[in-house]
Amino acid sequence: MFQISSARPERTQECILTAPLGIPRLVSALGDAREPVRNEALILLIALTPASEEFQKLVAFENAFELIFTLIEAEGALRHGSEVVEDCLSLLANLLRLNISNQSYFREMGCVKRLAKLLTDANQEQESEEPTPQWALAHRDKNLWGLLVIIQLFLIKGGINTPANQMAFWNNGVMEQVLNTAFGQRFNVNVTSKVGDIEQYRGTTADQFRHWRPVPT
Repeated sequence: MFQISSARPERTQECILTAPLGIPRLVSALGDAREPVRNEALILLIALTPASEEFQKLVAFENAFELIFTLIEAEGALRHGSEVVEDCLSLLANLLRLNISNQSYFREMGCVKRLAKLLTDANQEQESEEPTPQWALAHRDKNLWGLLVIIQLFLIKGGINTPANQMAFWNNGVMEQVLNTAFGQRFNVNVTSKVGDIEQYRGTTADQFRHWRPVPT
């Protein structure tokens, strides 16, 4: 299916849209217990969602955000997940990029808390006597970078949704965790650079971030 969609994406999209329960069945496959079916659905959705805002909306309203976050957590989240988590983040970015409706729906569904939870987990020091392999650290940093890219999608300068997104991120602890990432000094240069990109955005929330300091416990 992925090969077909790559060759004829518009035709593939049309077939799914016109098929009875086409989109609901495709999205629900993200929760399929059979990994090959689940992974094929994930790759196909990534291929079909970048261009069509309407298709993005239809996918999102079939509970896609919940299924994506559930899959990310099941696959080890940011610290331990590999290719499947990377693919989930790619799909999430496709659904949210410049899509005002989906960003609003994302907030309304309480998904901002899920972003904060993933960041909190990634920022935690691993308590283990065994050193973490370099390949695992590389996957973690790549996943973390992908999540920071998604956060940046909500903070477009001058965007209609940006003030509401800023407030939601502040209230749910997302930006606190972004700052923890910056101060952690455990991540590669791509991650810390992306944190700097996010911090550049101006506004009430951004001003609050600059004066934020960790509270001693």
